Amino acid sequence: MALQQTITNEKGATTTYHRIVKANLDFNAKTASLIVFSYATESLRQVEKDDLISASAYNDAVKKLDELIANPTEENEQERIRLTKQINSSTPPLETASLHLTETEYSLPLNEDFSIKDAYKWLKDNIYTDAVDV
Repeated sequence: MALQQTITNEKGATTTYHRIVKANLDFNAKTASLIVFSYATESLRQVEKDDLISASAYNDAVKKLDELIANPTEENEQERIRLTKQINSSTPPLETASLHLTETEYSLPLNEDFSIKDAYKWLKDNIYTDAVDV
């Protein structure tokens, strides 16, 4: 879930895609703190997702190959060869970078049955008043 609305900040940076990345809930104080990342375009967020998926697939393949190499058998030889080729043909993931332009923290009142949908609704009602859900 995310919100789409074009916003230009005081420094001239224009963002169009906004998502909650963290919510800190304090039930004693009845407050929530939201961290929102804002991106120039939705496609930059998609690049982040694709990088995470690629890194996860690469790391899963390395882990599986390590397990098979620790216990090599004739039965798992073809899988070891396949995984080795897969790993060798891909680029090891570097540290995945977040491509957001801005990071903003918002505080809001918290009720007992608070959900992420409530957080997005609050953002639409109070901050991103012209936003659409994406």
